[in-house]
Amino acid sequence: SESLVGKYWGAKQKEKLNKSIRLTFFWGMGMGVLFSLAYVFAGTFLLQIFTNQADLIEASKPYLIWMILFPLLATPCYLWDGIFIGLTASVAMRNSMLLSLALFILIYYAFTGWENHGLWLSLILFMVARGLIQAWMYLKGRVVMA
Repeated sequence: SESLVGKYWGAKQKEKLNKSIRLTFFWGMGMGVLFSLAYVFAGTFLLQIFTNQADLIEASKPYLIWMILFPLLATPCYLWDGIFIGLTASVAMRNSMLLSLALFILIYYAFTGWENHGLWLSLILFMVARGLIQAWMYLKGRVVMA
């Protein structure tokens, strides 16, 4: 999407720009769903690829829920990153990252008692915040070009 977004932005072809963004989300989120389904149906198998230690596999199973949620909830921010790169909107990317980092720190410290689950929650909400902030910036025309 980076090259297509950059091409259509530079050529001032808004209709093609919007179509490339829609297709980016269609295919990107489709892949996110497929990855989440892979973790749903083959999570334990995937853990077994990384280790043959039964105790480590068992200790990892409670965290599979986060691996299932991650592709669904984090994919939009990665897609927006590609779009922002194509738009050369590095200032907007930086600003969305800083706002999301502040949220991450607040959530991380609020949920330290949740141990690793708190870290996963913080990470996923950081990604969701980035995606939402970037979407808001784009939709409201607040994307500042470098």
